[in-house]
Amino acid sequence: MAEKKSEIDFLSELEKIKEKRKAALRTSEAAAPKRGERVKSGIDGLDEALGGGFVKNSVIVIAGPNGSGKTVSSMQFIINGMLKYDELGLFISIDEEKRPMCENMRSLGWDLEKLEKEKKMVFIDYPHHEVEQFYTQENTILNLIKSMGVKRVVVDSAVPLALVYEKEDERRVGMIDLVSKIRRWNCTTLITCEDKGKAEISQGMPSTKYEIESVADGYIYLYNLYREGERKRALEILKMRGSAHSNKLIPMEIGEGGMRIFPKKRFDYRDA
Repeated sequence: MAEKKSEIDFLSELEKIKEKRKAALRTSEAAAPKRGERVKSGIDGLDEALGGGFVKNSVIVIAGPNGSGKTVSSMQFIINGMLKYDELGLFISIDEEKRPMCENMRSLGWDLEKLEKEKKMVFIDYPHHEVEQFYTQENTILNLIKSMGVKRVVVDSAVPLALVYEKEDERRVGMIDLVSKIRRWNCTTLITCEDKGKAEISQGMPSTKYEIESVADGYIYLYNLYREGERKRALEILKMRGSAHSNKLIPMEIGEGGMRIFPKKRFDYRDA
């Protein structure tokens, strides 16, 4: 009898999780931005590949393995916002503190501390022991965005936010709910996320661990392939609602000044 009750409780809990996921998905899709005004990334070659830039107030997932350029490209989006388009950006670092982030970005020619002092960007960090505060301070973040007139946001990265939840199913629901919360900010937002495993070019679509890309408006994947003693970088736009975007694998470089892509060049599959 006890075993039967335990099975019923398990099935009941499973149904609740499924219903929560469906409800979160409906909320997220209802708030999705419509095709219209564009927000330019300012990254060499990317806006051309996107068909003019990101759709305003859309939520875009930037995924790839470690070292593929997720943080660099998203930081570049924030910096370009003010320096090129007079749009203030907010960078939210999850699990990595501000100081090491600032030191890493200096090698690309970016002085984040100076930019922040000059009010050309806003930087918030949630170190490992403070990650849960991202959720408890939701209204604080929203008020900051409204009061400062923030137009661009980066959340780097989604994985520590998923790990706040104990169960795998809860983490997936949490990621859907995260996108719904972010939509309420009414900003063009990039969310970085690690992929499921080793990144290789294949006929299938690479996915993130908790499949946050399924509810985002756009999904860009960054490859960092190692072949015969050399790194081959490439970018692929896998999804971009409301955009006539490139469907090619695009060669990419990272150096001083950030990321550059070459939409008119052909990526050499033979080397990848």
